[in-house]
Amino acid sequence: MATIRKRVNKKGVSWQVDYYDPRGKRVMKCFRLRKDAEAYLAKVEVSKRENSYEEIFGLKEEKLKTFDQLLEDYIKNYSQQKSFVSFKHYPLKCLQEFFGGKRLKDITYKDLETYRNQRKATPLANGKPRADATVNREMAVLKHMLNKAVEWGMLDASPFRKGARLTFRENNQRHRYLTEEEIERLLNACSPHLRPIVELALHTGMRRGELLNLRWDQIRNDFIYLTETKSGKARQIPLDDRAAQVLKELRQKNQLKSPYVFCDSQGKRLHEVKRSFASACRR
Repeated sequence: MATIRKRVNKKGVSWQVDYYDPRGKRVMKCFRLRKDAEAYLAKVEVSKRENSYEEIFGLKEEKLKTFDQLLEDYIKNYSQQKSFVSFKHYPLKCLQEFFGGKRLKDITYKDLETYRNQRKATPLANGKPRADATVNREMAVLKHMLNKAVEWGMLDASPFRKGARLTFRENNQRHRYLTEEEIERLLNACSPHLRPIVELALHTGMRRGELLNLRWDQIRNDFIYLTETKSGKARQIPLDDRAAQVLKELRQKNQLKSPYVFCDSQGKRLHEVKRSFASACRR
């Protein structure tokens, strides 16, 4: 909010207008006469109210970056990442629906908190409640976007820094090891094409994406060599006897000579096993 203050010094009395410009920067301007300060303050208030920034602030509208502009730049810079489509694409749609049209400098900590709470309160399409972890991932994407806006000179400071952390405490009770009996039941419930994927996951600890992208040239000398990982660091995974046997059987069945360990009837890599795995878990 803009204010006028009376200042007295050796040079006499002056009147100081104190306000923040559209970029969020503080401006202090002094006048010899109070009426001049009041007239200037009135222009500032009108300019802010009517979004006409050039006359008073010397700032053209195109320099006031919006969330939509940030989103466009963000997609250009990150859409080539392998995790973008599966992890970030859906949250970006939700973020645009909420923040679209807003100027970046107008996004407040309260807006972030409101978005988080609304997403948590909105159930999934199947009617189930939205998991805390899902909301946390969306907030992580938003935080990354606003940090990039600062790095790219579109924003002075991220509103995330103006309050407490905006993440929910996640329930980690779902992370546990299967018993031998549960493993046997799971494998027996798997379809023929799913079972070797699950077995290799159990014996190597590899992620789903790593397994589905696995090529035969990555397997040598009883090791699996991963160069493109989620963490960005190369990994070498030793093969135990059962993992080696599973791969041996798969290689013998690879009549199509596909470069991928797990492929479809045309030799192309499998893209998804979520449904078949969920079906096996229900049996």
